[in-house]
Amino acid sequence: MALGAGIALGLASSHLDLIGLYDVAAALALGTATVAWLHLLQLAPGRASLAVALLVTLVEVTAFEWTAAQSFAREQAEWLAASPELEVQDLAVAGVDTAQELVEAGLKADTGHGGVLGAWLARGKAGIVIQRGGGSLRVVPAPLPVRAAWLGARIAAILLVVWRSLRHLAQQPRCSRCGRYQLRRERLRLTGAQAAELANAWQRGERPEPAGAEQGAVAALWQDECPVGHSQLPGLAIIGLRQHGWARRTPGPWAQVPAQTDGNGQPV
Repeated sequence: MALGAGIALGLASSHLDLIGLYDVAAALALGTATVAWLHLLQLAPGRASLAVALLVTLVEVTAFEWTAAQSFAREQAEWLAASPELEVQDLAVAGVDTAQELVEAGLKADTGHGGVLGAWLARGKAGIVIQRGGGSLRVVPAPLPVRAAWLGARIAAILLVVWRSLRHLAQQPRCSRCGRYQLRRERLRLTGAQAAELANAWQRGERPEPAGAEQGAVAALWQDECPVGHSQLPGLAIIGLRQHGWARRTPGPWAQVPAQTDGNGQPV
């Protein structure tokens, strides 16, 4: 998953690139895919959320950089092979037979390393790519500390998004009997007053049926049930909606009552 994403984005960056574009795409794709994978396997990340997020992030970034470095070396060889200035005697002077071998020799002379490592170091020494596409390339020269800081910022940004996705998954309700993630569906929308009244009723042990808000909704009422039918009574949750502008209450869970599988479910 992370390996495939890194390779795909690395290949795409050799044709079209914009600073931060593929990092945002990788963060969103990896967060969604990791959550979907764990949900499919009915696994809860728990305390391992950070470790899983770090592993996924490092695999993606490594695959991206590896693929981008390979593309860089291949582009250099293709440019030399198509260059009319490159003649047989130039290859003979360098002691090589092909443009690819000439690039390899140049990488070793420039960085002290050949192969993908040499291409990665040479690509980094060129600077930070700001924009690529349409036959144009904009690169900002940057010393090693700046390049290292940029790489660290990319890793941190992807890690944060994936980790937050896993933390959100860990908060999803699961059946107390079989441990499966419960099926969640939205029932209706609530105003702030309706949400508060319903939450208070749950605290009293009541489960009233509220009327939906026609306008001014700030929360939604969701229903949770075991996917294999273990729920005697479905769970309920009030989830705050994301508001435009400055919201008085944050989005996310406000109150909930778990599904009852044995008649002992209590409001929380």
